[in-house]
Amino acid sequence: MGTQFPLRTKIAFGAPVAQAVLLLAHWFLWHTANRLIGPAPWPVKLALLILAFSFFPVTAITFRLHSPLVRFAYKIAALWLGVFNYLFWAAVLAWPIRFCLWLLHRTAYDRLAALLLLAVALCTVLYGLRNAQSIRIRRLAIQLPNLPPAWHQKKIALVSDTHFGAVNGPGFSRRVVNLLKGQNPDLILIAGDLFDGAGIDPAQALAPWKDLQPRHGICFATGNHEEFGDRTPYLKAVHDAGIRILDPDDIYYLRREGDSAYITSALVELDGLQIAGLGFHDTTHLPRLRSALAALALNTAKPSILIHHVPNQLPEIERAGFSLMVSGHTHGGQFFPFNLLVKSIFGPFASGHARFGKLQTLTSLGAGTWGPPIRVGTRSEILLIELGVPAGCLP
Repeated sequence: MGTQFPLRTKIAFGAPVAQAVLLLAHWFLWHTANRLIGPAPWPVKLALLILAFSFFPVTAITFRLHSPLVRFAYKIAALWLGVFNYLFWAAVLAWPIRFCLWLLHRTAYDRLAALLLLAVALCTVLYGLRNAQSIRIRRLAIQLPNLPPAWHQKKIALVSDTHFGAVNGPGFSRRVVNLLKGQNPDLILIAGDLFDGAGIDPAQALAPWKDLQPRHGICFATGNHEEFGDRTPYLKAVHDAGIRILDPDDIYYLRREGDSAYITSALVELDGLQIAGLGFHDTTHLPRLRSALAALALNTAKPSILIHHVPNQLPEIERAGFSLMVSGHTHGGQFFPFNLLVKSIFGPFASGHARFGKLQTLTSLGAGTWGPPIRVGTRSEILLIELGVPAGCLP
């Protein structure tokens, strides 16, 4: 059995490595611009150096301070990360283009080609910013075995990865709630990363959710971002908004407050449909996962849905007998080239509807964004599951 490190410990070790890579990439961008476009004035060089070191320190500060100035600094750092991504790939492309121009004896066009790549990169960023703000409602028809008649033609909304925080604030939360109201679902499932992990008052972010009154309520299980620090403030805000928490360990965190109102169940049965949840922490360690699944005491003769933030551990979840697992986490990679990386890691389970043996999976691209508020090659979405109708995407 391998040693299990807490999530914060992994971040503490991983952030310096990521920062070193980011600094090297910034140097490459500066070197390319200096050679192909021309020397930059010292204020530009200073700004590039500051931006190269901005994201990780500012992110750490947001865990302790929630002032408007800190939130603004985080927005700038996060936006720059997205801008830099496309400037970096423009710089990478500039060198083979320069080589081709050299072969054609057209080196006089080096600077023009570099400027055109710069323009394309910035236009891509502008598109990505606008695309990320448009949340689509994606409808899917799902067949569950032994579905009770009470659930035929009923709708379940799947929301994930809203990342309420310094970028996606209370206004964004109200937008998501208004979209859900317009669909009038019978049940709402939240598959983790409701919060970004810092940069916002949780109670203020979830205040609009008190207006939602689906017939079978709202169910939630944590994602990794709720577990970057102390979960308690997030879990209390979720509970106080009238949202049911489905995870035994999260329930324990709330019980420590000494309020019996926080006592709930990790599995509920709603008109013959079982809904269960696993917190992110329960899915990172195989013995813990097996113990948590066994504790759910699932009735495999009845249809069931598991809220599980990351679309992984599929053999164990199929073996437990679940009919459908709903997830988020991947964002579909959010923007190039990370969409390719996510696809290579999660394969057919990176987004949308898929099957693993008897288990059906449904992975949302997420309603919000993490880091840069940019989407290129993906869409922000809320999934609307329609039960008891022919399978497949609905128009």
